[in-house]
Amino acid sequence: MLPLQVFFNKLIQSIDGIFGKKEISIVLFVAAVIFFLTVRIGCLLSYPYAVNDQLLENDDSMAYLLKAESLVQDPWMQSHTFTTYQAAIKRDTRESAMAGKYKTCMTVRYHLLWSSTVAFLHHIIGVEYETIQWFLCFAGQICILLTFMFILRALNFTINESAVAIVFYSLILIRVKVAIHMPPREWAVTAFLLIIGYVLSIGHKHINKRKIIAIICCGIFGTLMHPRFVLLLPMIYLFLLVYYILKTDMRNDIIKCGLAIGIPVVLIIIVERALASHGFQFLPFSTPFTPDSNISTLSWSLFWFNLKGGVYILKNLLDGMSIQVFDGLILVIIGLVVVCLSQKRLVLFSVCLLIVSTMALFLNYHKAYPAQYFYMFNSVYAVVIILYATKGFGFLLNVCKKR
Repeated sequence: MLPLQVFFNKLIQSIDGIFGKKEISIVLFVAAVIFFLTVRIGCLLSYPYAVNDQLLENDDSMAYLLKAESLVQDPWMQSHTFTTYQAAIKRDTRESAMAGKYKTCMTVRYHLLWSSTVAFLHHIIGVEYETIQWFLCFAGQICILLTFMFILRALNFTINESAVAIVFYSLILIRVKVAIHMPPREWAVTAFLLIIGYVLSIGHKHINKRKIIAIICCGIFGTLMHPRFVLLLPMIYLFLLVYYILKTDMRNDIIKCGLAIGIPVVLIIIVERALASHGFQFLPFSTPFTPDSNISTLSWSLFWFNLKGGVYILKNLLDGMSIQVFDGLILVIIGLVVVCLSQKRLVLFSVCLLIVSTMALFLNYHKAYPAQYFYMFNSVYAVVIILYATKGFGFLLNVCKKR
């Protein structure tokens, strides 16, 4: 045996002996959490907060803050200023994507809970708008981390696997730019990921009353925070349907989970429709960018056009957690093979994610924004990619140990 190979084998055995100790595993997990917070808060938020005199994504942030203020000053959007502005943009015949987004952003209220919370903190507590926005950016990173750790626990990841996954996750999230300034849609996605954790735990743990209450709260939070939450739900219901067929002994828990997710959403939609008839709309059902407004444009040519954008989105995510795209892809493929034998729930969920997100490629948003509906699943794909990459990394490490 070559001296270099002997050295390598002894090194692997030493690492194995160290990682095999629970105390060391906990230290590694804590180090991974610190690494996540250092990257997300220390590098991506603290420095801009210290040196910039404006908010992150200032145009979007100011638009959200303006909607929070209008909820207090003009909740029915009937003031002279608003009606004048609305009339002006109706006369604007430009078909650019940016013009369309500004029309929707300024004339449609679609994140009621976010606006209400920010308005309450500003007008009742007395906190400045900029301070609130920065606080939400920092707090959002902690919520994202806790949600991801909850999913890892639901899938029974070991402490060492969780540490690796958190490090990978902190890197891949750099490519999910909206997760830095935490607009309402990312808060809605965070609630959705929490529900994913509860759904993936079915079959391992029973759905009790405490979990049902938590799921209901997540459903209310997500629906009122941003409509993206509702658009992501078909993925979960497809998973629950298939799981209901396959797992006859878990059907009671599956039904409970499905009802806990769906009933609050349906009730909120009913209330919103009733209020909308009186001029107070907070879910964007009638905008040009909603999926039902684009059903008539379904075509294979549109699918192929959006597919390029979808591939770019996935490639961008893989590039965030790897040296090159191909090595990250190899880890994911190896992890997929490993998971097929041990984590069938994750495989089933991934198939449901792929089916629903692929269907989204048939929908038209705007020619300047290909695969925009596929992009809704960006944060979910980031989590799934990391889960597979972690399993693949662990498998390769075990192979090296045996050699």
